Parts: sequence; C-alpha cells; structure tokens
Amino acid sequence: MDYFSIVKRAWEITKRYRFLWGLGVLAMFSEGGANFNGSNIGNWNTSLPPSGPTEQGDEGLPDTTLSFFRSTFIPKVSGADGNISGAEAQVDRVAGWLINNWQLAITIGVGILAVFLVILYVSYVARAGLVVAIDELEGRKNELTFGSAYHAGRQYFWRLFGFDILISLVAIGLLMIMIAPVILLFIAAGKSPAVLALAILLAIIVFLIFIVVIIYFGILRLLGSRALVINNLGIRASISYGHQMIINKKGYSVLAWLVSLLVGLVYGIALGIAVIIVGLILFAVGYGIYKAAGSVGQVPITVTMIGIFIALLMFVSGVFTSFISTYWTLTFRAIDYYFKKDKEISVNP
Repeated sequence: MDYFSIVKRAWEITKRYRFLWGLGVLAMFSEGGANFNGSNIGNWNTSLPPSGPTEQGDEGLPDTTLSFFRSTFIPKVSGADGNISGAEAQVDRVAGWLINNWQLAITIGVGILAVFLVILYVSYVARAGLVVAIDELEGRKNELTFGSAYHAGRQYFWRLFGFDILISLVAIGLLMIMIAPVILLFIAAGKSPAVLALAILLAIIVFLIFIVVIIYFGILRLLGSRALVINNLGIRASISYGHQMIINKKGYSVLAWLVSLLVGLVYGIALGIAVIIVGLILFAVGYGIYKAAGSVGQVPITVTMIGIFIALLMFVSGVFTSFISTYWTLTFRAIDYYFKKDKEISVNP
C-alpha cells in the first residue's frame, strides 16, 4: 500500500469538494468533545440567593440537607484560626438555589439534554455521510452534495451509535478485568516489599498491554465503522469484519494507524502555532478597538473576538475532520481490497 498516495488523494478530495468541510464540522462532535464554561461560574456569591430566611418568608434549608451537601461535596478544611473554610457557605447558596428553583433547574437540565441529543444525532449522521460521500466518489464516481450525503447518512445513525457504545463497553470491561488483579495485589501487599514489587511489575505489564488494547480498539472503530456503512452491515457483523481485517492485514492496519498518528501530530503542532498567532492578532485588534471605544464596548468586543476565535477553530477542526475521515475511508477501501482478494484465493486456490 502506498500510504503517501492515500494521504495525497485524501487532501485532494478534501480541497476540491468543499461540502465535505460542512460535514466535517458536524461530524467532529461525535469524534471528540468540547468544553463550554458558563460565564457565571465564578459569581455564585452575587447570583445565588442566601440560604437563610428571606424577605418573602422563606425559612431557609433544613440543616440535614445542607449537612448532606457539605459532607458529600466539600472537604472539611480548617483555616489557621480553626474555623471551617467558606466553601460550606458557597455550597449553602448552590443548594439553596437548586432546591428553591428546582423546577427551573430541571427545565434547564432537560433543555441541555435535548440539545446534546440533537447534536449527537446530527454529528453521527454527518459522520456516516462523510463515509458515504467518499465511497460514492471513489467507487462509483458519483459526486454527492452536502444534502444528499447527509440524507444518505441518516439510515446509519442507530447502528453507528450502537457500534460505538458496544466497542466502548467491551473496552471498559477489558480495562476493569486487567486493573482488578493489580488493585487487589496492591491491597494485599501491605508492608511486604516483595509483594509490592510484584504489584508494580504487574502494573507496568498491564499498562503496556492496555496501550496495545487501546490501539487495537481505535483501529477497530475506524475500520469497523466503515465496514458498517460501506458494506451495510449490522453492529456485530461490522465488529467481526473489522476484527478480521486487522488480524489478516495487521501490517497494513498498524502502518495506516501510525501514518494517521503522524498526520495528527503535525496538525496538532500547526494548529497550536496558529492558535497562538491568531489569538494574539485578535487580542491586539480587540484591545485597539477597546482603547478607541472605551469601557462601553468592552463586553461586545470581548464576545465578538471570542466568537470569531471559536468559529475559526471549529472551521479548521471541521476541515481536518473531513480530511482524516477521507483518509481512513480510502485506507479502508485499500485494505478491504487486499482482504477480499486473500479470501478469494483461500476459497479458490
């Protein structure tokens, strides 16, 4: 296999068919995660009501409720004067707000869950649509559009989601099975240096095995998910197909993963440098506008600069997601060709 040609072809496709970028922006949410921090996290003192009696006649929270929150979430840390840290007062305010506004808290929680599920659905559909689009282009020379590729990916949502869930559960189960003897050995070691040394040795061996297992499941997820979409297989059949591809073509699979790792490393370094440069430019522009507009424009300028930064980051990440997905779809097609060829030879020697 010519991996350089596959990388080159993947980049040519990504550069030419720009609708893949939009699919990549949507698909990256099922490939990774994003952290969103609320703007009022550090302002609980001013945004939350006190837990004691209020002017409306609220009698405050029961001591048992506050004691539960304190003992569960906040450690007892005493200051130099022996008094308990002010963290308990913070918990009182949080507990007070949650209990006194439980209906609003539930509504917000349900809303966040609904948004998360919608994003999850859209992302998985776009992820399948990327695979379909590349397979159609390479296999049938059929150029899809954003809409047709996304529509084609809808039928694979439940199977692709179930595939990821099953892979994750198996990986977690294996991790727990491998870690359990190590933990038990550390507990049994006590003050015995010999047993402790054996536990450390076993921990190192388990760690090395776990790295291999994680790599295996990573490759299985990449190849098996494409077998599911391209060959229209079920969840278990696609896992079995991906496993057989890895076992029979382990050299091709591992080298493909290493090339992908190298590409990701180069991308990560380039993205880090770009983030620093763009961040400094946006900061300089924002600071200049702030000096000209005064404190009145501080909030809108900050929000605008942050919005531009996030939009640029999502755009670049989306393009890379479409590129790396294209690379793995082309890689799957290449490995699958040799895999099927070997099966034909074994059946008809």
